[in-house]
Amino acid sequence: MTDLQVILIVEDEDDHFELIQRGFGDKDPGFRLERASTIQEARLQIATLAPTLVITDWKLPDGDGIELIGRDESGAPLFPVIITTSHGNEAWAV
Repeated sequence: MTDLQVILIVEDEDDHFELIQRGFGDKDPGFRLERASTIQEARLQIATLAPTLVITDWKLPDGDGIELIGRDESGAPLFPVIITTSHGNEAWAV
């Protein structure tokens, strides 16, 4: 049996997490979704789970998702990060 790749969803709103979770559905059994609700929880999970991908809300109770972008010594990203927001102003979000 091969190890499942982990996708870490960092989202403090239950409804938003459920929407993301439903989007994945049962499409690929090679992945497993894990959830964190804060930057602190996410950092712990990143250290222990080594996720393949992090999908994070921009605004969280203890900071913003940009803080989760990690780089190695050469400046290369450690893992892909997708930042989401429910803020209504598209120009502001970009």
